[in-house]
Amino acid sequence: MSAVALAPEDTDISLLLSEFCSVVATDLRQFARLHAKELDQQQIHQLQAAGFPRGLGFKLESEEAAPVIAHLAEQVSNWPEVLSQSELDELAADFAAIYLTCHYGSCPQESYWMDEDHLTMQKPMFQLREILEQQGLEVADVHQFADDHLVNELELLAYFLEQKPDLAGLGKIADFMDEHLLRWVMSFSERVALMCESEFYAGLALITGLYCEAFRDLLAQVLDQKRPTKREIDARMNPKKVVTVPLQFIPGIQKSW
Repeated sequence: MSAVALAPEDTDISLLLSEFCSVVATDLRQFARLHAKELDQQQIHQLQAAGFPRGLGFKLESEEAAPVIAHLAEQVSNWPEVLSQSELDELAADFAAIYLTCHYGSCPQESYWMDEDHLTMQKPMFQLREILEQQGLEVADVHQFADDHLVNELELLAYFLEQKPDLAGLGKIADFMDEHLLRWVMSFSERVALMCESEFYAGLALITGLYCEAFRDLLAQVLDQKRPTKREIDARMNPKKVVTVPLQFIPGIQKSW
């Protein structure tokens, strides 16, 4: 459920949508920052002050999300006022294993999860680059964050929401999520949660995936459209090509030897 009400009949729906989109965009940018750089003491204080993740603007209330939120909130609130250098180093090492070396098989790039051989810099990267170019955007450092990196997809989704979309715009946002982020983010999240060493990054990965899924479910309600199935999305993204074979010989029609 959202912290922003969406219902009163005497309220301008466009204002409600704008406020709601702003709230979700703020949450998404916070997720992006946390996936982009290892934690430092300042970030930890900010998370504690914000009551992360309970302080998120869009509230997740599903049975699946509740225990993840509770455990992650306890982890954040129980950190000491100042973490020791060894504790910070442990968090940094786990961040590197997840996002930089992909030691856990947890590459945060769409290409990796969409390619049968888990290769990066594949078709999804170029698709994201094209989408960014259409918006007049580009990735500042593609060597650090490929176009189809989780951080960029979260930031792009936040950007779309900050444009104050109408219902048609929300439909396009839903399509973007279906065709890109939601095709792989839960696989990434579950892999990190299963393999990583730190409870914080396990919780962050899961809550990011669950948040995106919950937001897409809400879009389906707002748009009054069912979410497409995985098969439908796969067919949309990889349409079958019809190959026409030249007609060379049919007995009784052409000369033979």
